Amino acid sequence: MEITADFDPSAVLRHLDAIERQAEELRAALPVEFADWQSEDMGRKRVLTVIWPTSRYRVKRRRRVVRRLRKAGQHERVIVSRRPPLRRELIERFKARFIALLDRSF
Repeated sequence: MEITADFDPSAVLRHLDAIERQAEELRAALPVEFADWQSEDMGRKRVLTVIWPTSRYRVKRRRRVVRRLRKAGQHERVIVSRRPPLRRELIERFKARFIALLDRSF
């Protein structure tokens, strides 16, 4: 038994080309949107930087303390910070921005 399909695949190919074009536009728009989020919502002067959980000074000071405790043999007492890297409002703004970007793209 032979199965034959008699349809025009050009419509499917056009649709796939449109999806590919939209994905490429999204790929180009992601770094721009991320930079805008950092400059507008986070208030950063230099965008596309590393987001530290706390200030760099505190991270470096913490490393020195941990090193000192390990050297003294008290490394079991080292407690990891449970603070989130970003405030809840910044995470919500981030999600809203990128959901809007996805809605515009597709």
